[in-house]
Amino acid sequence: MTTGEHPDIRLISSDLNGTLVHQHTMMDMIRLYFPHEPERYDKAREAFAQQTSGTLSMRETFAVAGPLTKGLRLRDAIGYAWGKLDFLPGFEEMLRALHQERKCFIINSTGYSVTTEVLKLRFGPEKFTRVICNHLVFGWEGEPQRRLTNGELLRAIDGYEGQPSTLLALKLSMGQWLSVPMIALGLGLFLYLRSTPTAVAATTAPAAKARR
Repeated sequence: MTTGEHPDIRLISSDLNGTLVHQHTMMDMIRLYFPHEPERYDKAREAFAQQTSGTLSMRETFAVAGPLTKGLRLRDAIGYAWGKLDFLPGFEEMLRALHQERKCFIINSTGYSVTTEVLKLRFGPEKFTRVICNHLVFGWEGEPQRRLTNGELLRAIDGYEGQPSTLLALKLSMGQWLSVPMIALGLGLFLYLRSTPTAVAATTAPAAKARR
């Protein structure tokens, strides 16, 4: 899309599943992260097929498909959006062109907010005028009544950004890993000072006497 080709277009609204990405993201996460329970995927596929054909309403569809995601880990949901989405060719170029031409772009999808929030972080929130989607609610292990707030979800997504798999395996955020050099520097300084005990004792002795 270039300026002048469609000068009257001011807003573009698009679905996510099968439009911006090849996958049906909700079904695909069930397929990938519950491989030993294939009946989950079969039920979800049937429900969404009926919704597409018009025989199930949106509410009825998610009454079936929603519970099938129970047990999905937040880490997996975020990782899916970071590394497993198969975008249609030209998606990023389209986002850049729409932003440069100051055209509004809205994702209006049955997909989950955890997926679209990752997209906003990956490509820049300024590229998305608005996102309308469903919310997948996450709880805390061992605290069944506690629910992840939107702020906690955004912090989890931000902490995941750019982490290699080896870092993810250790369950540290990028901010924590960026602190490692400072810790190493402090440890090195500590070991250096310990290697010169005479100098340290000479400077600390007066203070010790003063405290007495």
